[in-house]
Amino acid sequence: MVAPGGGAGGGPSRWPAAEELDTVRKKVVEISGRDEQEVMVAACPYRICPLGAHIDHQGGVVTAMTINYGVLLGFVPSNGSEVLLHSGQFEGAIRFRVDDLQKPIDKPENINWGSYAKGAVSALQNSGYDLRKGIIGYISGVKGLDSSGLSSSAAVGIAYLLALEHVNDLVISPVDNIQLDKYIENKYLGLENGILDPSAILLSRYGYLTFMDCKDSNIICQRSVDIIHEFLSAKRLPVLFCMLQAVKIHQIYFAMLTQLYMRPRSVYWKKIFPGELNTTFLK
Repeated sequence: MVAPGGGAGGGPSRWPAAEELDTVRKKVVEISGRDEQEVMVAACPYRICPLGAHIDHQGGVVTAMTINYGVLLGFVPSNGSEVLLHSGQFEGAIRFRVDDLQKPIDKPENINWGSYAKGAVSALQNSGYDLRKGIIGYISGVKGLDSSGLSSSAAVGIAYLLALEHVNDLVISPVDNIQLDKYIENKYLGLENGILDPSAILLSRYGYLTFMDCKDSNIICQRSVDIIHEFLSAKRLPVLFCMLQAVKIHQIYFAMLTQLYMRPRSVYWKKIFPGELNTTFLK
């Protein structure tokens, strides 16, 4: 996928676009030989963190909201325990079985694009979930936004978790999926990520900025993003820029908050139970 240029009149663009979903479905059909009607798509949005980035694993208070870019994972259940994956960003294919023992990665340099799928299997296995079916899938992110501080890795991990849960008839709450994604990052990949990224992706609401206390894993409150609109209309934009620069110097944050992302896109969410949201599978 290529980063969209915004909607009509400079407003937010719709994500995922119908063409993006169609492309992902057709790729899965090509790989699997299955009917297009069987293909499911997990849409996991990227997130921005206006204040508090990189302090979640230290128990800090952070803010986050999802945006209208993200990861799409098209998939069908495999006929057995095999997992077969192709990527829109990387060459080659990843093959393994969900009944294989997935050993944690010992060195960061050994992490590759298939590690997140194996990590998802490892997280579910070690949490006591029974995996009998694998997936045949095609995953695609937004070109040019890898390693841009948007938590694309968490979006990928969550997409794999949701796909594996779906084909194995597992019903797992968003809160538990946050911990499963944290397992992928901490236990399987050996990274020191906190709960900010998966919490933002799984619990964000459309049009809201989420405040999280990472010390006790509580969602403090969710404020309407209209507050940010008022902030900008009051000509305080330079102050906001200084706040962002103090947290993380990255030009893409400026584009997000001033052009496309003042109305964040947690599109295709569905209620699981009061107060919690989950990424929806698209048919």
